[in-house]
Amino acid sequence: MRGLGQMFRADGLAALALVKAVRSFSSGQVLSNRTVLDLGCGTMPYRSLFTSRGARYVGADLDGTPDILIGPDGALPLADESVDFVVSFQVLEHVRYVPAYLSTARRVLKRGGGMFLSTHGVWPYHPHPTDYWRWTRDGLCVTLEEAGFRMLRLTALCGPAAWIPMFPLLACKKVLGPAWPVLAPLNFMVNALAGAVDLVTPATIRDTNAAIFAAEVTKDA
Repeated sequence: MRGLGQMFRADGLAALALVKAVRSFSSGQVLSNRTVLDLGCGTMPYRSLFTSRGARYVGADLDGTPDILIGPDGALPLADESVDFVVSFQVLEHVRYVPAYLSTARRVLKRGGGMFLSTHGVWPYHPHPTDYWRWTRDGLCVTLEEAGFRMLRLTALCGPAAWIPMFPLLACKKVLGPAWPVLAPLNFMVNALAGAVDLVTPATIRDTNAAIFAAEVTKDA
């Protein structure tokens, strides 16, 4: 489901905000003939945003059919400083050993390379296979800086006016199961109203109480 069609989903506003942030990051980089590693790739939903601009996109994960299979101990069979960019989309909250995950990302990233990482500030429990963490703005900055990255930009996606209405919609979706599409018109109306209110929410509130934080960092040395 693409574009405004996302608005018919319970979490559509968050999904649209994340796509916009990923597109902004990809469009701001020189990607031709560069290697982008998706660390914890899943189905690689944002791959086309990078490959369409000439990047070599490589997915790594613990299971499924990624390009690179991560070992049970978290070992990633890639050489040091072998990729130009690392991307991590809604993975960090599911990682048990966060410092080890970030250390691996930094190890394979070339000096001067960049990483885009998104994770939750506020969100319901969603195991895959489990769900460990939530971050504040300050906490995510410290976590990334202690891992050896320099923060370039931290964007807050979906403030309280946006995520508070989404939570009842997500609960209804869980209750209805396969019948959740009956909620599509309600989802659209709630998301549209929530999105409008989110636009006028003061930045001081939105930026410190976001559903998703999108960080852009670099490896200097």
